Amino acid sequence: MEDDKKKSSANPFVLFLILILLILSWDEKKKENLLQFFKKIFLVSHQAE
Repeated sequence: MEDDKKKSSANPFVLFLILILLILSWDEKKKENLLQFFKKIFLVSHQAE
């Protein structure tokens, strides 16, 4: 049951990240910075759990 909760709480977050990536995907430099930013958020969100 805990796995289901993690999946449901992560879905909107993942969709939000994908949306931002699509918006900025035209700029390679922004995309690189964004990926590093997402990695930081990903690590922080997993530490918070």
